[in-house]
Amino acid sequence: MTRPLGESAPAVRTLLLLALIVLSAGCSGVGGGGGATPPVTLAPVGSYLEYSLVHTDRNGKSQHRKLRLTFLAGNELGLGEEKKPIAALDSQLAPTDGQPLPESNLGLLYLSPAQRKASTPSRAGLVQFEKRWERWSVWQVQVREGDLSGQRYYDARTGFLVGYELNQDDPNRSKGGFVKVILDSTDLPGL
Repeated sequence: MTRPLGESAPAVRTLLLLALIVLSAGCSGVGGGGGATPPVTLAPVGSYLEYSLVHTDRNGKSQHRKLRLTFLAGNELGLGEEKKPIAALDSQLAPTDGQPLPESNLGLLYLSPAQRKASTPSRAGLVQFEKRWERWSVWQVQVREGDLSGQRYYDARTGFLVGYELNQDDPNRSKGGFVKVILDSTDLPGL
C-alpha cells in the first residue's frame, strides 16, 4: 500500500537532513593545510622512518650514520632514539614554517598525489619522472637549494621520501661532497 506524497515527505526530509549532516561531518577534516593533525593514513603517531646516510667528502673519505625520525603527538617530528622534536608538521607532513627539514638536508618527507606527475613543480623541487631506484618505484625530484644539487626520490605509491643523492658545494673540503641516503626501515604501511 502506498501513502500519499504529503504523508511521507517529513520522513524523506529527515533522512536527507541526516545524510547531509553525516556527509558534512565526514568532510570537515579533509584537505586544507591548517588541520591540527596529519591524516592518520599518512603517518600515525609513533610511526618512524630510519635512513642510512653516507657522506663522502671531496677527499674520498666516507662517514656512515643512521637518521631516525618519529612522528609525535601534536604534529611534531622527532629526531633520534630520544625523539627530540625538530619540526612542527602540517597536514602534508611539511614543516609549518615553510622551510625544508635541515637535518642532513632531508628537505620534505612527503610528496602529495597531486604532485606525483612529470614536470610538476613542488615544494620539494621539480618532479621529473617516475623510475626505478634501489628497491622502489619512485618519482625523481630535481633539487637545487642553495649549495645543494641532486635528486630526491619519493615512493610512487605512498609519496614518502625513500632516499636522495645530493652534491654539496662548500669551500671547506670536509663539508662539501656527496651524500647518499636510503630508507633502511619503517613501520609505515606500503614501504
